[in-house]
Amino acid sequence: MKTVAYSLAVVGLGIYSGRPDHQVTLSGGDEPTVTSTTTTVDADAADADATAAPVESAKAPQLIVPGNYSVNYAPAGKDLAPRETTLVVGCDLTFKQVSDKDGTSGESDSPHFFGKGKSVDNGCKEQKDGNDKVWSGKDGLRFYVDSLDAKEKRECLVVNNDKGGNHLDGVHYEDLAGDKYYGRVRYTLKKGKNATCDDGCTGFVTPGTYKIEYAKKGEKLGKRDATLTVACDGSWTHKSKGKPNVGVATRITNHTEDGCTAQAGKKGNVDHDWSQPEGLKFYVDNLDAPGKRECLGRAADGGYTGTHYLEGGEYWGTVKYTLVGKATKCESCPIY
Repeated sequence: MKTVAYSLAVVGLGIYSGRPDHQVTLSGGDEPTVTSTTTTVDADAADADATAAPVESAKAPQLIVPGNYSVNYAPAGKDLAPRETTLVVGCDLTFKQVSDKDGTSGESDSPHFFGKGKSVDNGCKEQKDGNDKVWSGKDGLRFYVDSLDAKEKRECLVVNNDKGGNHLDGVHYEDLAGDKYYGRVRYTLKKGKNATCDDGCTGFVTPGTYKIEYAKKGEKLGKRDATLTVACDGSWTHKSKGKPNVGVATRITNHTEDGCTAQAGKKGNVDHDWSQPEGLKFYVDNLDAPGKRECLGRAADGGYTGTHYLEGGEYWGTVKYTLVGKATKCESCPIY
């Protein structure tokens, strides 16, 4: 039996395998390093069609392993068959299909995450029969990418490591609205072709250590005697003098329903500016204390800014995280 080592946790069309065992540790100052353990799996596991119903995990992020993936497509009602194409996933989570014949490539895109039950709203319409119905189910898909196979075509996918493989499974549409269904698609990580991200993940979030600043409504930011560590497995750890609090980021799908309410005021007021929907992309619970929520978005300096809410949803003020040490050698990157 041949084996390949990697760590990955997923929610997919098959089995949820648990959280990866990555951990960020500090050594010699502010520059963090990442240590990781690996799990040995059967790399020769057959790429059989996954027909099991999706299994949902409690707050487990979708983790993608950067590297080179084989490409398989199946027209509606047919079996998967290989294409002479490779999907290249970068450490910045860009997706690009490259021809195995001449090395030419099409357009690139990054995952647009929508979460459980939101697939239909994102042009990923469920089909009626067989494997096409299972693979396009609204509770199984988690994100879409556009224009990989050809311009203005959409693929709706989920990370799936069923049967010992490392796959991105889903469905392919010949349009962006989900009206022209083509069939199923499976991307499988090629043996020995995973990419260790020496400079860390640079896509949706950047694992590393962050300085923390808070400001009560109407006041100026002040540094907290605490640090935030974002690990390669997608977990967030807020550590001060007391017990560390751990949270997982969740993509915002509806700002009002997700408790990320915008504050009134004029442009230039931090409480107003940092709470606007266009700037907030995800929220993290229980970091500063249990029951509290922070709604965050990427800042110009590569860190994160956003808003802080007390238990019950009451607005408290603003928060800023500034990157002081980037995690390195991540074997997987979160898209949530």
